Amino acid sequence: MKFSSFSENVITAEYKHGSEVVNLEINIDAFTPDYFRQLEARAKANTAKQKPKGREKKTEQSIFADEILRLEMDREINAEALCPNVLKGWDLTEDDGETPVRLNKESLLRLPPRLVAELLTFCVEQSRTVKKKDAVETSENMQGGSVGLHVVGQAS
Repeated sequence: MKFSSFSENVITAEYKHGSEVVNLEINIDAFTPDYFRQLEARAKANTAKQKPKGREKKTEQSIFADEILRLEMDREINAEALCPNVLKGWDLTEDDGETPVRLNKESLLRLPPRLVAELLTFCVEQSRTVKKKDAVETSENMQGGSVGLHVVGQAS
């Protein structure tokens, strides 16, 4: 077994959007402390970029410009958070119903910012709620008879 496959646990989950469903392949083991540190660093950098320099009088145009910038930056950060380590696949097609939409950052950036954020939240929730089937073996059941506990888990 390759290390990379050992460190991934991909599940398929149905994401309901309106009256339709898209099947998402999610690596639920991608959510490590390092993953969340990187997200936090991106969010801090995003916040720093959004803070205005000096006290400029805001016009209606600048209010919309700030909102546009915030939405675009949030969508980009969330898309980067999903691809390529968390979201591994989907069965989304173009409007013709046949051509598969390639899963990458660029395709996520075509989606509304709120939807990209919802996809990330859905993936995190799936990683927290996946049911595990655990078998516990005592040392008597294991070879060698050494004292200890062995837990075997398989996500389902």
